[in-house]
Amino acid sequence: MAIKKICTKCQGFGWWPIGGLSPIGAMDAQEWKGRTIKCPWCGMGFVSSGERYKALEKAKELEEKKKK
Repeated sequence: MAIKKICTKCQGFGWWPIGGLSPIGAMDAQEWKGRTIKCPWCGMGFVSSGERYKALEKAKELEEKKKK
C-alpha cells in the first residue's frame, strides 16, 4: 500500500474562502464543503475562479520561477 503524499501548501483540504488566505483544516473544510478555494499545487478544493484563486496561482508561478 502506497503512502499518500500530503500537500505542503494546503495540507490536502484547500484554502479558506473568507478572511486571510490560509489553508483550511479538515473539520472546517467539511463545514464549508464546495466553497473552499482550490489549491493550485495539489488540486484539492472546489472554487477555481475569483481573485483569491488567482492570487494562489500567481504565488505558485512565482515559486516555480524561483526554482528555475
